[in-house]
Amino acid sequence: MIFAGIFIFLILVYLLYTRTGTGGLGKIFFPALLFKLLCGIGVGVIYFEHYRAGDTITFDRAANLVVQNIGPAIRHWPAFLLFSDLSFIDSDLPHVLQESRSLFFVKMLSIVYLFTGQSYWLSSLFFSLVSFTGGWFLVRTISRIRPDLKSGAIVAFLFFPPVMFWSSGILKDSVAFACLAGLAGILIRVNHLKEFRWQWIGGGIVLFMVLWAIKYHYAAVLLLSVTAVGLYRLIFYRFRVKPGSVWFLCSMILIILLFSTFHPNFRLGSVIEVMAANQAAIIGASRAGSHVEFLPLGTGWIHFLVNLPVSLFAGMYMPLPWQGAGILPKIAGIFNLMVLLFTLFRVFKDGIKLKDRDAWQWILAVYLLILAITIAYSSPNFGTLERYKTGYLPFFLLWVFSDERLLKFIKSKFW
Repeated sequence: MIFAGIFIFLILVYLLYTRTGTGGLGKIFFPALLFKLLCGIGVGVIYFEHYRAGDTITFDRAANLVVQNIGPAIRHWPAFLLFSDLSFIDSDLPHVLQESRSLFFVKMLSIVYLFTGQSYWLSSLFFSLVSFTGGWFLVRTISRIRPDLKSGAIVAFLFFPPVMFWSSGILKDSVAFACLAGLAGILIRVNHLKEFRWQWIGGGIVLFMVLWAIKYHYAAVLLLSVTAVGLYRLIFYRFRVKPGSVWFLCSMILIILLFSTFHPNFRLGSVIEVMAANQAAIIGASRAGSHVEFLPLGTGWIHFLVNLPVSLFAGMYMPLPWQGAGILPKIAGIFNLMVLLFTLFRVFKDGIKLKDRDAWQWILAVYLLILAITIAYSSPNFGTLERYKTGYLPFFLLWVFSDERLLKFIKSKFW
């Protein structure tokens, strides 16, 4: 089966290249793909040889057991994929696999294991290819719509090491990255190119459903951002109301109240309790100095609001090189410091300007702020935070690295 898996993988790469790898971006297709595949292999090496535990090892074990218990007979798989959990497996499995999103991912991985001979490393290539496809689609879309953002998109979605590493291999983040990038590309094409094709609409619905199943908070914040900005634009264009932050704030409040009914964890009365409980559990399980330090002021909403600046900074730039213990946080810290310095470069050169009529700037601003703050507050461990950043950091890097002066400066100093 492993040879069949290799053949299928090569066919998929060939089809992706022949259909999308030509043109102005063709020369970076294989370097970007190779980098992504190596990152996926690196994830496996880090977990199996360094951590010796973690999600990817848990998923590998569970998927192997699924394939061994169900077998290769196709007739047995629909019932498992549609209705079953992992209770039929006569083995002790971690509690995390009882979560619906982990179960969903294990089902995806089990299907891949069927035609890769249960090879972790070959299956890792498939998931990295899926993640790469999403990023490649978005980069091609941005390059077509906004050529001035082309360089920034290439760096952010194809070559920035921390983002590429933690969105590769057998991790839920690989699938989430592919879905987010694909959804962003579809939204841009529908909005700017007016491409109301059934494949874009249908594909967008499928990607959103998968994203909701894997990382529902990413999907919820994305939908909230798009809906709030859409309502704001409707108020402005339909009713000719003068644009301004007050109307946008009103739109946000209305949409947040609506979204609080979508999931138990989003209820206004419990969202802070859920984040605080998660924060306490993660800090309790983390070594000293390996997590964000919050100001010990107040409880509940007071504690959250007081620590908003801390959460925002941590969500964008932590850990820094002097934070955390071990080689991996230090490497991450170097890249985070780089992002911080480049951010300051752009702010001092151009400032931060949000145009009232530029919906995409507002969507990105809302999306980035909400995710950076809530993820850093609820998941303050530096390792976890670095991995979760893949859901929003590349969209921020798109802005950071889209300044030609900055790119010329980097080339003059490092090339």
